[in-house]
Amino acid sequence: MMSLKSFYGLLVVSLFSLPVYAVAPEVEKALDGMTSFEADFVQTVTEERLFKEERSSGKVWVQRPGKFFWRYDKGPQKMDIIADGINLWIYQPALAQVMVQPMAEIDKDLPVSWLASSQPIGQRYETRKLEDRGDGLTWFDLQSKKGGSQEIAFIELGMQGDVMKEVQLTGSDGKVTKVVFKNVKRNTPIVADQFVYRPAPNIDIIGTPQ
Repeated sequence: MMSLKSFYGLLVVSLFSLPVYAVAPEVEKALDGMTSFEADFVQTVTEERLFKEERSSGKVWVQRPGKFFWRYDKGPQKMDIIADGINLWIYQPALAQVMVQPMAEIDKDLPVSWLASSQPIGQRYETRKLEDRGDGLTWFDLQSKKGGSQEIAFIELGMQGDVMKEVQLTGSDGKVTKVVFKNVKRNTPIVADQFVYRPAPNIDIIGTPQ
């Protein structure tokens, strides 16, 4: 069973102990100008010291401010993670259970909070443009201005124009999580029901929703 803490460790984008960066206005403008994001994704988690690689895939929807739906369709564990603007739901169909917690209690550690937040990216993060990698993307990294979880060492974003195409998270333990986005739709309407979770009668609810 994946705990809330384990999930935050995978996707939270708080950074720590990095030098102050120069501002990269192009990535700030691209993220600040994004009202919605929809894409298919392939996620690869690599632990070199254990010679282990884990691959998952699915789809993600984001509606700013504060709403997202991250669905894992294929991989070690099928799972839905839904932020409806009030509560965060983590539904695990194999266990017939959903964990829920008010978003107000976990705002600083919310998965993809930098993507779903309405706050300008420059108010929360220092940004830096990275060297060209020859893959057709422009790469940046972000540094939290307030520090954060030591589970994530740093985050890198691969952009194609104003469209996010790849995210790489490196954990303090050396674990690398890479998420590649395909069939991206930026700033297109998403139906409101996409971010509503309605537990079935036979689903155990762990936690108390607001």
